Amino acid sequence: MQKKSARMRHRYFVRTQYGVIKIKSLSYTMWGSTMVPMQLAMCAI
Repeated sequence: MQKKSARMRHRYFVRTQYGVIKIKSLSYTMWGSTMVPMQLAMCAI
C-alpha cells in the first residue's frame, strides 16, 4: 500500500513540475514577444 501511494505522489509531482515549467515558458514567451519589439524600436532610434 505504501509503495502505491509513493508512486502516485511521484507521478503527481512530475505532472505539477511539468505544469509549472509549461506556465513559466508560456509567460516567458509572452514577455519575450512584448519585449523584443521594444528592443528593436530602441535599436532603430
